[in-house]
Amino acid sequence: MTEQEIINDFFRKYVDRGFKTTINAVKLNPGHTEEHKRTIFEACNSLLNNGIPFWTEVRLKCGRIPDIVAPTHVTPFIEILSSETVEDFRTTKGPTYETMGVPIKSVKLIETTPIWDEKCLF
Repeated sequence: MTEQEIINDFFRKYVDRGFKTTINAVKLNPGHTEEHKRTIFEACNSLLNNGIPFWTEVRLKCGRIPDIVAPTHVTPFIEILSSETVEDFRTTKGPTYETMGVPIKSVKLIETTPIWDEKCLF
């Protein structure tokens, strides 16, 4: 399966196509903390440097908006945690992903830290 076929299948299955999406563009939510926005940027920059296509602020069919989606990546859904814990995510947002057939383990959870380390992506 080609990279484009993987992307197309992912968008057909999960993404609400009623909203505009732009590949390899960082869209930041002004309601997020500075640490959250910085970590999103750093993660996207790492994906870009590694030739991995990504999208930010994509509305899924279930109504959820993950921080980053990278369909050809190890885990296609990437959530940045700054004001919430992993347990918070699992109890509040996790069940929504599971209703789409996405196991929680398919969502990469990255906690904000003062120093970015791209190893957390891979």
